[in-house]
Amino acid sequence: MAFVGWPLAVVKFSAGSAKNARYARECPSMRSRRGRLSAVFFDAVSDTPPILGAATDNPAPRPRPRPVSVERDRIGDARNRTARSKGSTMAAKPPAGDPVQDAPQVAAPQHAAAGLPAIGHTLKMAQQQMGVRRTAQTLLKVNQKDGFDCPGCAWPEEDKRHTAEFCENGAKAVAEEATLRRVTPDFFAAHPVAGLATRSGYWLGQQGRITQPMYLAEGAERYDAVTWERAFEIIAEELKALGSPDEAVFYTSGRTSNEAAFLLQLFAREFGTNNLPDCSNMCHESSGSALTETIGIGKGSVSLEDLHRADLIIVAGQNPGTNHPRMLSALEKAKAAGAKIISVNPLPEAGLERFKNPQTPQGMIKGAALTDLFLQIRLGATRPSSACSTS
Repeated sequence: MAFVGWPLAVVKFSAGSAKNARYARECPSMRSRRGRLSAVFFDAVSDTPPILGAATDNPAPRPRPRPVSVERDRIGDARNRTARSKGSTMAAKPPAGDPVQDAPQVAAPQHAAAGLPAIGHTLKMAQQQMGVRRTAQTLLKVNQKDGFDCPGCAWPEEDKRHTAEFCENGAKAVAEEATLRRVTPDFFAAHPVAGLATRSGYWLGQQGRITQPMYLAEGAERYDAVTWERAFEIIAEELKALGSPDEAVFYTSGRTSNEAAFLLQLFAREFGTNNLPDCSNMCHESSGSALTETIGIGKGSVSLEDLHRADLIIVAGQNPGTNHPRMLSALEKAKAAGAKIISVNPLPEAGLERFKNPQTPQGMIKGAALTDLFLQIRLGATRPSSACSTS
């Protein structure tokens, strides 16, 4: 199928961003059965005035496209004025340049993670995307029983939760989802697909949320806005052109709600196929296969409480401080209970050396050493190059 994110049009496309535009161009699997390159993007945000960077990828952009729905634009403008009157649109404009590619920063390695720097950076990034008021309203609901699960990772929560039950990575992920920045048709008129393909994922994600369905026709250089009716017509045309329902794949991301995933699988089965891969197939296929061969099940078989009470924890080939920082608090709790921690990795990670837990004064000031033994993998070899104690 050539449609990026189209199944979620049935309910809600929760990850609509300019980032997907580049993937449609680069990924051969997104080419349609008839060989043309096309994509439809859906989102669930209202239209708002464009907030664009100063730089463009084309010195002579095409004229501004005519809005698909003047009424929707009018409603979106009204909502934006209301939000602005409440002081919630203090978000900064997206970066005009691409700092990840244009000016990478290299510094000396850190030997501790989190603490005050993490708090400051979290609030800064959140405010840039959501503004002060929306930042407070949103982050206080992350991973709460009356709130929503963080889209950053799948780390579980204990029954007793902190007021701030999220990490720096999670706050960034939430901010990119709840951003006040909007990607309107003007953005795609100024940025051809070839130009978007050269941008980093960071820059694309920083631009904001798509406001209406966008379509890349066969041979076109830019995405154009289409009506919802036309978007569904394109989807229907592609599905009807298949030789068998099993030629279609209905994919959902980890950011899809349970309700959205249920409706999607219902639609897919009614269409006639059970080709329903999810993020586990994409992200955990290798570990799932290995676990199945080893213990007979491809998923985790322990609880968070088991980790807290473990005598020995081996962290092999992963970077908790970078990819799922909330695990550091679980490791800290296990270490306090007497656990020994062995880290196996090519590079020492700051979070596994020392974790400065921002939830406690002692953690903020001193932190806790986590790794008892660090085994550094020698790249290209089959055995560790050294073993050293870090505590």
